Amino acid sequence: MKTALKVYSSNRALMQNLSPDELLPPHMMMGEFFSQLVIINGYRALPKSMRLPLAMSILKECKDKLLGAKMIFEESFLGFLETSNFLFAFFDELAQAQVAIEQIPFFDTYGDYEDHLHLLEWIEARYKERLEELKFYDGFIMPKSAKIRLNESFVKHFSEIEIFIEGVINPRHQELLGQVASVVPVKVHFWLDDYNADLNILPLHIVQSCKPHFAYVADYGSGEILESTPLCICKRIDAYAFGLGISQVALVFAKIQEWLKLGVREEEIVVILPNESFAKYLSLLDTRHNFNFAMGMDIKLSPAFQSLEKLLEGSKDSKMSAQKSYKQMCEVIQESILPYEDRQSKKVRECVSELLFLWELLDLDFLEMSDILSFLLEELAQRSIDDIHGGKIRVMGVLESRGFAYKKAVIVDCNKDVIPNVSEGDLFLNSRLRSELKMPTIKDKEQLQKHYYYGIFSTANEVAVAFVESEDKQKAILLDELGQKTKLCYYNGDLLYGLLPTGRKLAYCEDRFFGRMPEVLTPSRLKTFLECPRKYYFLYEERMSEFSENGGNAFLGNVLHTCLESVYKPFIHRAMRFDMQEIIRSAESWLDDFAKQTQSALNLAEIELLKCELRRFFTQANLSEKQAEVEILQLEGENMRLELEGFSFYVRPDRIQRVGEAVEIIDYKYRKNLNIKSDMANDFAMILYDFAFKQSDSAYKNLPVCMYYWDICGGVQQSEQQEKREILLEKLVALKGDVEFSKAKDRQPCRYCEFVDLCDR
Repeated sequence: MKTALKVYSSNRALMQNLSPDELLPPHMMMGEFFSQLVIINGYRALPKSMRLPLAMSILKECKDKLLGAKMIFEESFLGFLETSNFLFAFFDELAQAQVAIEQIPFFDTYGDYEDHLHLLEWIEARYKERLEELKFYDGFIMPKSAKIRLNESFVKHFSEIEIFIEGVINPRHQELLGQVASVVPVKVHFWLDDYNADLNILPLHIVQSCKPHFAYVADYGSGEILESTPLCICKRIDAYAFGLGISQVALVFAKIQEWLKLGVREEEIVVILPNESFAKYLSLLDTRHNFNFAMGMDIKLSPAFQSLEKLLEGSKDSKMSAQKSYKQMCEVIQESILPYEDRQSKKVRECVSELLFLWELLDLDFLEMSDILSFLLEELAQRSIDDIHGGKIRVMGVLESRGFAYKKAVIVDCNKDVIPNVSEGDLFLNSRLRSELKMPTIKDKEQLQKHYYYGIFSTANEVAVAFVESEDKQKAILLDELGQKTKLCYYNGDLLYGLLPTGRKLAYCEDRFFGRMPEVLTPSRLKTFLECPRKYYFLYEERMSEFSENGGNAFLGNVLHTCLESVYKPFIHRAMRFDMQEIIRSAESWLDDFAKQTQSALNLAEIELLKCELRRFFTQANLSEKQAEVEILQLEGENMRLELEGFSFYVRPDRIQRVGEAVEIIDYKYRKNLNIKSDMANDFAMILYDFAFKQSDSAYKNLPVCMYYWDICGGVQQSEQQEKREILLEKLVALKGDVEFSKAKDRQPCRYCEFVDLCDR
């Protein structure tokens, strides 16, 4: 006897509707249902866990080709693809909307995405080629030879199919349902509100006669409305503002306790987490295990997962061994987690064995151990460990709450940056282009997310909402919109539900630090002290330098100095006229060799820009070595010692050279819009180089000295330093004895200082 199949959007909704009187009731999840509808002869469905290594192997192949062609933009975009989840989200979206990537440029009038689409088209074509080689299909991403047909024998097994829709049925699935409806009756359960009424949730012949704030049952084939029921939103919503995210936990526990005292059953209460990372706070304070976490326990906390992380670090830092085969790498990985016997680690071991077994089909011998481990950790991070110790109060994300019945709900993190949440993939292709391609726009996706939350307020008879209110956090606009439909009351959550007891407020007292300057200094340490004594204290007295991050200009500045030292080193102590074209070729060759050692697409682009700047500088700048014979006396790699006003300085001038009967001291700079007077006001390096040279045993120390900044971005600038000599001597005298490490009087240095929070600025 045939029975009706019921299809649900979430696992919780399915479990709640299982009948205890039926042994094997025909219920199914939406994703499983649509995968069962499709048959593709000669091809197997690609397991989702095989996507990442397969895609990364293609991106690596693409990167090698681009590196040879020196296509800098494409490499930068490729770097983004390697470090984001954009790629397959975009390909899936195209497949579901039945849009071919080749047709997008026809709608891209201004060519805004021309370069991006060219690269994406190549990657998609190569991905489909690999699917063809392996005889797989990936959802609706199909090899060219794959042909889809409806699995009629599966459909005919049921008397009718009922589908409970809580979101949107995409065009590809709508087409499939149309075919199913011609074989067996299909009923769709759905509801409309102000957020999803204009979305393409179902074919027009079904929704054209429907209006918002009603739940409907319709015949999918004919479009006939079989049932309609008015929707009722929760009559009152209480919203609580907190200063800190973790403080919202106090509201969750307080509301649950209040409802339980009123006789509400635990099964009728849910906690909704728009950002599921909030679960760690609830788990930490749930000492009596009252919560049941739908998202499971964090697999990253298991000893086996952490062991794999350490193995990854070891594979990067050491040479571990010569290139291993894939089989050998699998053995090393599995042996590293074999000793861990706890339940969480056993789950990790099972997942690792499953993943490594599946990946054998992909021929990954060309990858290194660090690549395999990175793929493993990323795949494992998407999984969770079932919460078997939990109680009856469910904690779930908004998607898992779809179709689930409850009476009381608490929603945390109801903030503007969380509700709605736009992903990286949603930002690709502007709204005009998406509309013309009949793809969901950003607004459509935001409306759909709001629709899910509206469902929570329509299901429960009481909802408490928590959000963080601070300088950089604001409540979600959704709350203001709900306030127009029902009674919404705002409260100060910190006053009503304090997570920690409030103590007496202590008067703020500013710290002061005193000490003595060391007898041995460097120009950079002196500059740091003169700009901000407090920063000097944190860096060199408290030794916080390891927390300081250097990147961007600092990285390029170091590259520039090392490059020029290498280029000029063969000519040291040789009087000669330089061939500028040869200098340019040597510098570019050095930078090309250096670029081969970096994997960052951004760094590669910056190095290419530096090559252009160097070529322009050596061609246009007015350099002494273009007109006269030059003898390089010293380069950056050699230290000089200086005794001055009771202090010892170790200095390393970038370059000192003799030109005729004069000496030039050169300092390299790579900075946009360099202003010597303002930017170098506290930089006495040039003066110290001059003093050090005159104290040296050089045969030319009595010759007149000229000092120049080689500003690679702006040209050669001469440094007039006589006035600064006197200022330097005065400042060194003032540094003798006790000094106060006070904050900088001018706040300009604080703008990019890593210690700005420590100084309360």
